[in-house]
Amino acid sequence: MSKSICKLDHVYISVKNLDRAIKFYEALLDVRIANRFENRWADFQKGKDFYLGLYNPSYDKMKAKYGNNCTIGLYTSDIKKEHKRIKSLKPKNITRILFVNFFMPYKFFQFEDTEGNILEVTEYKK
Repeated sequence: MSKSICKLDHVYISVKNLDRAIKFYEALLDVRIANRFENRWADFQKGKDFYLGLYNPSYDKMKAKYGNNCTIGLYTSDIKKEHKRIKSLKPKNITRILFVNFFMPYKFFQFEDTEGNILEVTEYKK
């Protein structure tokens, strides 16, 4: 068995209304958002090792199931190596490595677990 170089990094929830969700989670967590990008993304950080994100899929013209869903984010320092390793596990679906740069340069890919849950592997400078 190959050794994973991933660690738990973040979880994000798909939301229909980002402003409404921010208001709710700020009250629930008693903390202000740490970052926001337009109507696409907001996140809450209470520590350095883990964060909760709110994601509005309609911003990217993506369809989503709302309610009772989240995406688990894993961090790696070598995304190409981890992509190859996870691809060898033959997940249901796996994306290519993608790059975005909203708050910071951020590489990621997503894949489905055996139950249809989406996981995301990320690489960025911490």
